[in-house]
Amino acid sequence: MREGVLHRLFPLFGYPLVALFLLFAWWNPNLLPADEPLNLLVVMDESESVGWQFSDQSWQGLRPLLADLPANSRFSLIRFADRPQTEITWKPISDNELQQQLQQPAPPRTLSLDNNTSAIGTALEQATNQLVPSHRSAILLFSDGRENSDTSPPALPDAEGNIALFWSSPPARHAVNHPTIESINLPEKVKPAMTFPVSIAITSPTAGENQLIAKLDGHQLTETPLRFTAQSSTVVHHLQLSATATGPHMLELTILDPNGDPLDSRQCYFEVVREHQLLYISHQTPSLPVQQLLQSGWEITQLSPPQLNSRPDSFKDTSLVLIDDIPADDLEPETMTALTGAVEQQGVGLIVLGGPNAFGSGAYRHSALERLLPVEAESARPEAAAAFLFLVDKSGSMDSATLPQSRLATAFRAVAESAGSMRAGDHIGLIAFDRDVQPLLPLQAHADPRSTLNQRWKVNPSGGTRLTPALTTAIGQLATATPEKRFLILVTDGFVQGEAIEPLIGKMQTAGIKLIALAVGEDADLSVLQQLAAATGGQVLQVAETAELPRFMRHELEQQRQSWQPTVVKIQSVSPMPFSIPKETAWLPVNGYQVTRTKPNSTAYLSTPNGDPLLAVRQTTAGRVAALPGGLLRTVDNTHFTQSLLAWLDRQGHNPHLQLDYRSMAGELQINIDALDSDGRWSDARAAKLILETPAGIRRQHHLTPSAPGRFESIIKAPLSGLYQAWVRVGGERTHRLLQQARNSESIETPVVPWLLTGVDQGSIRNGSKAAFTKFLKSTNRGSPSRKIWLLLALFLFFIYRAARTACRHLCNTPTKKWWRP
Repeated sequence: MREGVLHRLFPLFGYPLVALFLLFAWWNPNLLPADEPLNLLVVMDESESVGWQFSDQSWQGLRPLLADLPANSRFSLIRFADRPQTEITWKPISDNELQQQLQQPAPPRTLSLDNNTSAIGTALEQATNQLVPSHRSAILLFSDGRENSDTSPPALPDAEGNIALFWSSPPARHAVNHPTIESINLPEKVKPAMTFPVSIAITSPTAGENQLIAKLDGHQLTETPLRFTAQSSTVVHHLQLSATATGPHMLELTILDPNGDPLDSRQCYFEVVREHQLLYISHQTPSLPVQQLLQSGWEITQLSPPQLNSRPDSFKDTSLVLIDDIPADDLEPETMTALTGAVEQQGVGLIVLGGPNAFGSGAYRHSALERLLPVEAESARPEAAAAFLFLVDKSGSMDSATLPQSRLATAFRAVAESAGSMRAGDHIGLIAFDRDVQPLLPLQAHADPRSTLNQRWKVNPSGGTRLTPALTTAIGQLATATPEKRFLILVTDGFVQGEAIEPLIGKMQTAGIKLIALAVGEDADLSVLQQLAAATGGQVLQVAETAELPRFMRHELEQQRQSWQPTVVKIQSVSPMPFSIPKETAWLPVNGYQVTRTKPNSTAYLSTPNGDPLLAVRQTTAGRVAALPGGLLRTVDNTHFTQSLLAWLDRQGHNPHLQLDYRSMAGELQINIDALDSDGRWSDARAAKLILETPAGIRRQHHLTPSAPGRFESIIKAPLSGLYQAWVRVGGERTHRLLQQARNSESIETPVVPWLLTGVDQGSIRNGSKAAFTKFLKSTNRGSPSRKIWLLLALFLFFIYRAARTACRHLCNTPTKKWWRP
């Protein structure tokens, strides 16, 4: 009976149900809707015509957009201007690093781009090549659609394919009905006399003929006819420019109508700089590593200090100055003023090599040269005090009226200037003498030797010279002085009356007094002085020119401090180098160095085992200054180090770690700075220092705080049109750039590249608004295919019926008809 019931019910319900399942299997509808992952590739235009505000706002708008993407979707980012740069390579939207990047107010920027050029086609072509046609993908282009590169239109995705292209553009600007200069493409920095190309893109909304006038620094170069044969056509004009004078130059372009009236005018600037121009200052020929720079593209000009003093304008034509083991006094004040201006204002690099005649041994202490250096010409470790007693001849011959300045006045000036060689705690005394002895300053310790000796002394020069009483007084004071190092500095014209000085020699030797005698004038009697100096281990210096007395005295006193260490010393690295050198660089020992100490605002990278700096660098307002022993460059294994160091100090060229971009607006300049550290990571500096020079020559300093790691932004008032110059410092990185504030900073509308508009008309390029993108996501959601499910259900029902019939037959043990019979 049970079999009969089943036999009667299955034809009524089972057959139609199996047929229905088979029908659904043929139809294959989506059983349960499920979102398919999406590959989203963002292509972001960062050319000058777009501006950072639109770029940053677009990046911030991606956060909620990515939150709506299906699970397991992936994201990639390409920035472009003159070329495409992939910043993010296919990361899941759930990736923690990607989520952190999306929280930043600006997109990641690892490499700088030339924002004067826009290559939309190249960027889209690279984006399309990164996608797999069979995968569900979308390209989101943020751009104004303005392209000024000679690239062919890319192949746009099929409107019915798996790749969808969206375009989002900034708000439209003012349109004009006459030809306009759309863009000028020229390098910002060129070498002197180098010929370089310039391309000018000119767009006209109507057909017609016009003239293009090109002027360089106010002088007309060319007059070129322009012919526009169709509406909304673009003509690209090419120029070849060259300039020899270093500094900024102005290119002015003007479009004239057939009547000669101006329709549009644009100005742009470029700068002629001397990269890899080394000015080598020394009394000797360049060392081997310096000579090898010639093979690396450097041009070397060698001048001796006297030659440099006669040509102080030499710094204008160089990018790096190398001073090799010369005393500070070899450079005249006018030369030092020019050098200081070149380093601090023009960004010229300076490297000073130490040797037996430099730093402490070269009278650098408190000099104008030392003020530029990253080190001071004294030890960081406490030094034992010394006693210095100045014995100055004030006889009548020292006050000759035939000289421009008396020898006595020059002697007192030399004493005052020599105080720069003294250290706090040194014992200092001063005695004047002729036939009588006149103590002026008792020998004792002074906290500030310079102010102590720099005063007007009341003396009346007259009479002859009696040396013995003066020496007796001086020896008495020095013999009781506390310091073990004792120096007697004698200044005289050598006209010493016959006196017995032998008894005094023994007293000087017993007290350990060293005599330094300076004989002024070519007719000085040196016999007595040489006898005294030889007995005490001292020295006699004949100063032919009275004006040279201060330099001779100071240099000799510095030599006595023994800052030069003529010993072999090992090199230790104390800080990572700010430039790239091979990891296997071998630091060979240095044969001699000057004892110095690092200034608080400087950084030491190499040192001796006891902490004396061997390589220290200081950043001035514009240029970098390095101090190191000359022997460090002369080791053959450090040739690569020499080239890297000098290239790093030469900041006239492009700095890959610091990018300054700007946008000219009405009365304002929008400044954007991207900074990397020496390892190529975003800088963690807390401030950027910007010095902006207006067209009127007024300099103002601005401090910018980071808006994101390594990014600094500001809008600065710039009411004057014309050329601005900007110097930027972020951490240890510096750069300089010319900025142009246009006469009318309100941008005008220029046409979009035709293939973009064609793509929009044909439907292969879609509206890039958030609403349109969200609609796309919903319309392309693909459910799970159900054919297999329906087939399995039909098969399952069939086997259930067969199993039930078989079971029923065995249980009931009654004959049955075939299941397929009615």
